[in-house]
Formats: sequence, structure tokens, C-alpha cells
Amino acid sequence: MSRPILPLAVAYLVLTIFSSCSETDSSQSLVITGSSIVAPVVADAAQRFEKENPDVRIDVQTGGSSRGINDVRNSLAIIGMASRPLKPDESDLQSQTIAMDGVCLIVHQDNPISGLTREEISEIYQKEHSNWRQFGGNDAKIVVASKASGRATLEVFLDYTGLDSSDIQADVILGENQQQRLCIARALALDPQVILFDEPCSALDPLASAIVEDHIAALRGKVTVIIVTHNLAQAHRISDSTAIFWIRDGAGTIVEHGPTKTIFGGATDPDAAHYLSGERG
Repeated sequence: MSRPILPLAVAYLVLTIFSSCSETDSSQSLVITGSSIVAPVVADAAQRFEKENPDVRIDVQTGGSSRGINDVRNSLAIIGMASRPLKPDESDLQSQTIAMDGVCLIVHQDNPISGLTREEISEIYQKEHSNWRQFGGNDAKIVVASKASGRATLEVFLDYTGLDSSDIQADVILGENQQQRLCIARALALDPQVILFDEPCSALDPLASAIVEDHIAALRGKVTVIIVTHNLAQAHRISDSTAIFWIRDGAGTIVEHGPTKTIFGGATDPDAAHYLSGERG
């Protein structure tokens, strides 16, 4: 039996696509940006459209409702996606509602929480409570997950709880490709000494990658983090120490290791030096 859904009645999200009132030449290429909630529907429609119109390419990018609105206004996208109605000061855009979606809070199915009041939810998100036992649940740390600024889901939540964005004390901020952030939250709930990330930003856009990197950087001094990555720029940005593996005699071997600044400043191993310079790899 599953009882993870808390009795939280919140307003529905309006899933919207919109475009600028001005005309844009999009004969061969369309860029669509915005809400990650709307994106899967639009991406599926885009694939079907491309099959019927092979000369047209459609690039669907996420980043939140605010990004979609700003990109259309700045002519960076011809169509935007938003999971909320347009505001009065956004009347320069033309919108079309394509669906309605709901919002609720969930807890793990093994956590015997039957319900939370609006006041209790507000207190949890302000870090006034830290253990589920205080609400009749398991003796376990409460890991608060919230949406990134500019997300329509967050606006709905803030309206329901009466909180301001600055009131939210989240352990994890969810933006794009939420699986990465949820994995971090689950790992932190176990109070680990070491966390291994295997290509944590694989397939993420720069904005989403920055969010993940911020979360990883926030763990510095609290837990040992090991990252496996082929992204040299990322390794240079966020690591304190770097180890480079290479195949030697048919086996993976650490050919260079030390402080990141030292390794990127002048590796002594020839293969490592060529790899870091872009000549190999």
C-alpha cells in the first residue's frame, strides 16, 4: 500500500506555449525554450513535425518558464514554454494553453506520514524541524528539496504556503534533469563520508550543469567527493585534486595525480600532458 501523497491541495499549473507578437524568420530552424514540465510534450511533437518536414530542425531546450519568456522577448527563441499563465506585464506575448497539471508534496513510501498541515510544511521548508519523527514518521533526517528560482512550480508552492523565496532553506535545489539532484539528496540522507559521482553532468545543458556543480561545491569540507568525468573544464573548475587514468599494459593506470592547479599547470606524464592540451583524447 502506498501513502506517499500528502493531502496538499494546490492550484493547478497551466501548461502554456507562447510566442512574440513580432514576426520571426524560422523557415529552416526553430528554437523552443522554457518549462521542463512542458518540454517532453513539445519535444515529442517536434520529432513528429521533423519527420513530416525533413528540411526543418527544431531544438527544444529547457531552463524554466522564466527562461522561455525571456528568450522569446530577446529573440533567442521563436516559441517559449511556461507552466503558468502569462502575467499582465507579459501581454506582449501570445499564448495558448495546451494542458493542465497539478502540484502535490510527496514523501518516501516507507515513511509512515499520513499528512501535514500547511503550517507544518512551511516550518519544514524554513528548517524549523529536522527529523521526520517529529511528525510521526521514521527517525530520519528531513532532506528538503525545492525548485530553482524562476520555476512556475515554486511560484505555486510559495503562493500556497505564504512563504517568500528567501524563506526557503532547501538542502537540494531542483532545476533541470532532476534525477541528479534527487540522487544527491538521497545520498546525503545517509550521512556518507564519501560520495562518488560518475559523469554527474552528462547530457545537461550549461545552466543545469552549473546547478549540479554548485551543489557539489557546497559539500566541500563536509564529505569527500570523487568525480569521474571526461569534462576537463569541469574538473578544473570544481576539484581540489586531480588524478588522470590511462591504459598502460592493458590496464587502467593512474599516470598523474596531485593538486588540480599543478596538474593543469604542467603535467609531467607525456600522455597526460597531451590529453590536457587537447592533442589526445
